[in-house]
Amino acid sequence: MYQLTNLIESLKNCLKSFDIYEEIDLRICNEDRYQFQINNLVKHTKEPAIEKIISSFAEIIEKEKIIEEFQINEKRFINLKIDLQIFSYTYKNIREVIKTKKTKNIIIDYGGPNIGKPLHVGHLRSLNIGRSLYQINTLAGNNVISDIHMGDWGMPIAQIICYTNSKKINLNDLDVDALEEIYPISSALYTEDDNFKTSAQEINKKLKHK
Repeated sequence: MYQLTNLIESLKNCLKSFDIYEEIDLRICNEDRYQFQINNLVKHTKEPAIEKIISSFAEIIEKEKIIEEFQINEKRFINLKIDLQIFSYTYKNIREVIKTKKTKNIIIDYGGPNIGKPLHVGHLRSLNIGRSLYQINTLAGNNVISDIHMGDWGMPIAQIICYTNSKKINLNDLDVDALEEIYPISSALYTEDDNFKTSAQEINKKLKHK
């Protein structure tokens, strides 16, 4: 949640002042009254300066306008309740609030499916995350270039072509079901058959030089 970025950075710097170097662990809170939870202090209960750290944390959180209410319980969990009016204002004015003060040049490389294997639902994760990062940074005013890396396309395609050549299969007759069947067979032949391997490597060289 970017509205809490300043708070997270301030708490992180606070820990540094006590020679504790770690990221702030912000999570969704399971308690109905609060939306977020910070768990860093739980593992530092035996820290000699724990009371000073708690006091410093409380002082920092109290100054944060977007925090309507907070609680540091006996187990050192910090529960945060967001001021929804401030949050709503920020959300409605996000196009202005999100603008960066210094434009950055960013390259985002995402996707990465193996061209020789079928796509599955897991590929949507990197696609959605990558595209979201692209849109957010563009909205913020950064210069963004995106690319989808097609992983490991050379040799798998060479193996498939080598197999279809050896079996005299017309490439125009191939469909997805046939490719799903052919790829594992051709991949296994590449490992087991030296002649097949040599032929596939030659095809791969030709693909790379086209």
